[in-house]
Amino acid sequence: MILAPLAYWTIIEGRGSDLAILLAIFCPIGYFTVRRHRWAFVLSSLLVFNPLWWIINGVYFYNRWREMPAPKDPKNTNSNTDFTQPQEPIGRASSITPPPITPSTVESRLKEAGELHRKGLLSDAEFEESRRRILSDL
Repeated sequence: MILAPLAYWTIIEGRGSDLAILLAIFCPIGYFTVRRHRWAFVLSSLLVFNPLWWIINGVYFYNRWREMPAPKDPKNTNSNTDFTQPQEPIGRASSITPPPITPSTVESRLKEAGELHRKGLLSDAEFEESRRRILSDL
C-alpha cells in the first residue's frame, strides 16, 4: 500500500535512490513485524505518520502485547519465550491413559448400545458390531 505511490514517484520523477533508501528502512522492519517482534510493531506504526493508525495499533498492542515475544535475557535460561526449543505436542497419545475396563463399564456400554438399537438409532448390523467391540475390550 505504501510502496505503490513510491514506485510511481520513482518512475515519473526518476528518484530511484529515494525508493532504495525507503525500502532499506521498511523491509527489515516489515520482516520483524511479521515475525511479531515488539520493537518492530511500534517502529512500523510510528513511521507511518498517521494518528488514526497509531490509535488502532495502540488498541491492538494492548490486546496482543503478551503474545509477542519479549527480548530474551541471556542470563535467564528458563525463558518461556524460547520458540527454538521443540515443544511437546498437544494431545499426545502416549500421555493419555484410558480408564480401566471393568465388568460394570462393559455392562453399561452394552445397555447404552441396546437402548440405541431399540430406539432405531442403530441397525442390527451396527448393534452386533458394537456388541462385538464392547465384549472384545474385556
